[in-house]
Amino acid sequence: HKSLNAFFHEKMITKFSEDEFYIPINNDLIDINSSGFRRNHKRDIKRFQEINSEIIQCESKEKVSAFHTLLTKNLEKHGVHPTHTLDELFWLKSNLSNKIKIHLLKDKEYFAGVTLFEINSSTDYIMYGSLNYENNIKGSLKYLYWKTAINSLNNNKHYLSLGINTKYDEPKNELLEKFKIGFGAKVVERHTKEISLV
Repeated sequence: HKSLNAFFHEKMITKFSEDEFYIPINNDLIDINSSGFRRNHKRDIKRFQEINSEIIQCESKEKVSAFHTLLTKNLEKHGVHPTHTLDELFWLKSNLSNKIKIHLLKDKEYFAGVTLFEINSSTDYIMYGSLNYENNIKGSLKYLYWKTAINSLNNNKHYLSLGINTKYDEPKNELLEKFKIGFGAKVVERHTKEISLV
């Protein structure tokens, strides 16, 4: 007899597939030289390390608003808007604070920001990686991704998902793919399926 899972799996139809990028998390990440990152990423991160900066965790509505403003300006350059409004993002942060972290990289101004979702016990997921184009210091977002990966390592995660590169019905975003591959990211094919129950 087939299991219920096997029965449903046979009935599923793949609607589309997308490439999802992820960084394997291991101790090699601690030293940028052994991180597995590509040469340009290593160089840019090393140069950014010479700048006096700090990573802050956004807890208050004011800080989350600063991140959301940075995110909105970032996405406007690509003609899109954030999936979440400021109020929605703050609600998620307030109600799922142990599963969602929002970080900003700054000195006197904000350089970059990310939202990190804990997917499960082995995987974190970066969403909304954003760069301040008005205060664009080369390597800032790469540096923040690197520090986020180390944070995932310290929390005993095995994978850091960088999400999909391009939605299935959109043209390939080669610059974004190059950015993710630069972290030594691996690619796994993600399938979206449907099943008729009638």
